[in-house]
Amino acid sequence: MSRVAFQCYQLKYDFTMQVLLFILAFISLTTVAATFLPLIPSDEWWIRIFDFPRLQLLVVLVISGLLLIAGIFCNLWTVPRFLYLLLVLLGAAIAIQIYWIIPFVPGYPLEVHAVTDLKQEPGRLDIMVANLKFDNTRYKKFLDSVNENSPHLLFVTEYNEAWHNNLQQLDTHYPHSVKIVKDNGHGMALFSTKELSHEQKYYLISDQLPSIAARIHLDDSTYIELWGLHPSPPGIKMTSGERKDSSPRDAELLVVADRVADLEVPTLVMG
Repeated sequence: MSRVAFQCYQLKYDFTMQVLLFILAFISLTTVAATFLPLIPSDEWWIRIFDFPRLQLLVVLVISGLLLIAGIFCNLWTVPRFLYLLLVLLGAAIAIQIYWIIPFVPGYPLEVHAVTDLKQEPGRLDIMVANLKFDNTRYKKFLDSVNENSPHLLFVTEYNEAWHNNLQQLDTHYPHSVKIVKDNGHGMALFSTKELSHEQKYYLISDQLPSIAARIHLDDSTYIELWGLHPSPPGIKMTSGERKDSSPRDAELLVVADRVADLEVPTLVMG
């Protein structure tokens, strides 16, 4: 290879490495920003949306950091000073994501500890909560899951007309129920094998966002207060094309928290 050809090859290689570094730095900065944005006390949807994909962000952060470190040690690119600052930011972002994720890692100490089989224990209440997803049509698969688990209490969200028509056989096993049928993704239904009383359908913050309150009786003297919710996640598109921020979700949760705070009986909030 001639000297001129080698120099051209070297320039092309250096240019390619710098482009790769630029792309990697852009991905790293974007992911770091997505990690730090939720620390801002704001209810804007484009901020609160990053409360959710924490595991995915952690994976991208770790891979980006490893690639940057490998490139430095292998002399793949000229190392600008900002790269060391970027590595510090990546380390901080990784620490933040681990802080949020680690309580859900197997082996982490549990708040509610596992117990032995209590199927015959008096007062046991088996609960099943499911988001049906209103455009889902796997009705039989869901019914099979309910029959397999046979919960005393079943709470479902995104309960629309189609699901209402296909789940009517549940009424045979669950004689007590409260149903709100809506085709906008905010329908819900509560099914119970045990007696329900004080059933209420609330619209706490909007006439489009229902919730269910009831009292389930375990026996003649023991009951539990129930609340069923389906708060809207931030970023959902409205009919106007705008996206919802987290205010409705936060407001609904705060209203329910205020209502149950002073109750002196066991209370269960589902959703």
